[in-house]
Amino acid sequence: MRQQRAGRAPCGRVDLEEVGRVTQEKNEKAGKISSLLKSGVRVVNFGMESFYNDLKEQGVSVVQLDWRPPVAKKDLLSKLKKLKQG
Repeated sequence: MRQQRAGRAPCGRVDLEEVGRVTQEKNEKAGKISSLLKSGVRVVNFGMESFYNDLKEQGVSVVQLDWRPPVAKKDLLSKLKKLKQG
């Protein structure tokens, strides 16, 4: 007689306990997503201020974060230029 792997039904059979568990997990995730979407959109925008303004005009809860990427050092820029030149 063939051994059955843990958590698996024999070929051609459905493990109803496993189906129930997976269904319950999916329902819980769907509930969390639904709850998140019902709570409304909240945005933290870092970048284009025009995007922030557009969202604000639409009544979206939005915060503008004044962030810019760090400035590259000169030695890094010179190395990149050398790579580009080949």
